[in-house]
Amino acid sequence: MFKSINAWTIDSKKNFKELFEILKEAGFSAVELNVDAAGRGNHCLTMETTEEELKEIKSLADNAGIVISGISTSLYGGRLGEPTEEGKAFAASVVRKQLQCAKALGADGILVVPGCDINKYPLDTVFATVCEVFDSLKETIASYGISVGLENVWNGYFTSVYDMTRLIDAIGQEKVGAYFDVGNVIAFSNPVRWIEVLGKKIVKIHVKGYKRAPGGFPLNNGGNWCDLLEASTDWKEVVNALRNAGYESSVTAEVGPAHPYDDIMDFYKEVSADMDKILSL
Repeated sequence: MFKSINAWTIDSKKNFKELFEILKEAGFSAVELNVDAAGRGNHCLTMETTEEELKEIKSLADNAGIVISGISTSLYGGRLGEPTEEGKAFAASVVRKQLQCAKALGADGILVVPGCDINKYPLDTVFATVCEVFDSLKETIASYGISVGLENVWNGYFTSVYDMTRLIDAIGQEKVGAYFDVGNVIAFSNPVRWIEVLGKKIVKIHVKGYKRAPGGFPLNNGGNWCDLLEASTDWKEVVNALRNAGYESSVTAEVGPAHPYDDIMDFYKEVSADMDKILSL
């Protein structure tokens, strides 16, 4: 396993060259880039990013000694599972763009977020729609040979590890697995138990800090985002569970500062050092 960090953590005003230089100074050698709406930031990919631009970004990363560990996105927004022709077409287009970016940048995995408005659409309809979208992408995904990870987020869709495994099994593609976010289950579950069940289905890992409210477990009484080492997470158990599952890829911090810093570079270096401690457990 090796440490990585999501580019959203870094000041959005920084361009790609500055992003890679900051990460190198902070002690990182890998980063997860994001496909976002145009104008969100200066180091974001977009649906309009060209092959020539991707080559330039790859060159900048190589020159700085930074590996692109994966491609995430903010664009799904409840569209991957929306049972409309427009929704299905849009979701499929985002997957294809992420795969294109990953291939050009040397990343071995992408992050996708299934689920939509569960107050508007029945869960079985959402499930079937996600499977339909992936079935339409089957040949494309196979041709790229890049892992596609379904992420568990706070959208009310993956509330149990068995929700994830059932969908992955129903999609039934070799390259489609789980992008497991450790922090996103802390409020209501134990991430170690998810890792034990997901096992070889895990293709990528996100980590963040979340501290449960007193008395908040096993019931979800809320909590607050926090620094990685202050989280209600037994990091040693998490790392051991990942090792037992045979996981060897990137562990990506998706974090923001939990308190002000006089120099934001201190925060980036702190995250890097915390990741070193976690992965050495």
